[in-house]
Amino acid sequence: MKAEQLIEQVNECRKNNWQNSDLGKNSEEMLEAIADHFETCEECRKAFDVQEYPEETLVEFENELSGTELSDWICENL
Repeated sequence: MKAEQLIEQVNECRKNNWQNSDLGKNSEEMLEAIADHFETCEECRKAFDVQEYPEETLVEFENELSGTELSDWICENL
């Protein structure tokens, strides 16, 4: 999964108020914060992209969020 794909999926889910997302509320909130930050921070998008996460859906990606905090995903330039 690349940053652009994550942003697109989060924005699509957000438009639908996360109906039937199968994600926990904390994961939804964290994904929104990550996606919002990635939209404006090229450095964080690039850092995410080089990780080459294989997951294709947000439900699959939720495992990557487990045990992490927002600061693990984005820089301090909020």
